[in-house]
Amino acid sequence: MCIIVYKPEGVTLFPEVIKTSFENNPDGAGFAYVENGKITVEKGYYTVGAFEEAYRPHEKKQAILHFRIKTHGDYSESNCHPFFISPNLVFAHNGVLYKMPNDLVKSDTVLFNDLLLKNLVRVYGKRILFDTKFKLLLEGYATGSRFVFMEHTGNVSIVNEKDGEWNRKCWLSNNSYQWKKSTTI
Repeated sequence: MCIIVYKPEGVTLFPEVIKTSFENNPDGAGFAYVENGKITVEKGYYTVGAFEEAYRPHEKKQAILHFRIKTHGDYSESNCHPFFISPNLVFAHNGVLYKMPNDLVKSDTVLFNDLLLKNLVRVYGKRILFDTKFKLLLEGYATGSRFVFMEHTGNVSIVNEKDGEWNRKCWLSNNSYQWKKSTTI
């Protein structure tokens, strides 16, 4: 299962968190950050060195980091998180969205964004993703999944926050930043 890291502005992650998260979720990484009222997404990193080099200039900014394990779709930059829902709103997902169609190219998260989130935001506005009742509905629909939504203003919404953990002012969607997979059988 992938890992999402939400990091507030001014907080720096330990290098081991990035390295271990990448090693345990090696199928593509990306990050989004807020700067001067704008969100930027950088993704499609397949080595920890490339990720660290791209991320380092932004490490003090408010950010969402995502390290992927492929469950659906192919290995491609287009399936790496975070994703734009609209020009001023991004999200990352951790889990499997079982109710999405099976596609050999697009991941379940890409399909969820294209088929549901973009349309919900278009019709109801981005505030829906920050609404407590909608978050409950999304928790039920996407059982076992976690989402982090971030606006260009820095406003953040975490769905299934209780299933992750806060550590050193950062929220992590699971503990795969802590341990290394065994190389023995």
